[in-house]
Amino acid sequence: MTTEMQTRPVELLLVEDSPGDVRLTIEALKEGRVINNLTVVQDGEEAIAFLRRRVSTLARRVPT
Repeated sequence: MTTEMQTRPVELLLVEDSPGDVRLTIEALKEGRVINNLTVVQDGEEAIAFLRRRVSTLARRVPT
């Protein structure tokens, strides 16, 4: 495994409506020393909207 792969953050999307469960997840990621970019949304609709924006943004970055 290369150094870049070891230090490159994992992109995570957490769909969770309980603030307590969000805190527990964040704590577990810290304890596991998972380098991440965590995005939290509260429901499926927000998740789909986030993913659509993300795909749209990535598509705009591709040179034509």
